[in-house]
Amino acid sequence: MDLALMVLVAASNILVFLNWENIITYPGDASLTEHVLGVALMAILLDASRRATGWAIPLCVLFMFILCFSRPLYAGIWIHPGFPLEHVIETVYYSSSGIYGSLTGTSATFIAMFILFGALLEATGGGRRL
Repeated sequence: MDLALMVLVAASNILVFLNWENIITYPGDASLTEHVLGVALMAILLDASRRATGWAIPLCVLFMFILCFSRPLYAGIWIHPGFPLEHVIETVYYSSSGIYGSLTGTSATFIAMFILFGALLEATGGGRRL
């Protein structure tokens, strides 16, 4: 099962890598294949975050998805027309402001620097008490 999930993640990442110019130039122009891979990647990311951190983050994300689709049921300042499923998938997966957006790039860069710096400190004995 995990091997099949890894193949899906690789396929969705390769698709984004090969079509990055179209994603930036024509946002919201995803095909059926890209929608399917987007749903699969979002589900896999939710499961990966559940495995890594527990249920808190996936439940918050699922709550936000529920809010995207159930907003017409609210009243007052909470009323909202809602979003079509295709729009949500294209925004989260197939745009430069979703999974592969600047927030992910920035956090990956800084997290990688801190991990490397921490490993360097650990290897050189910088964290040992005297």
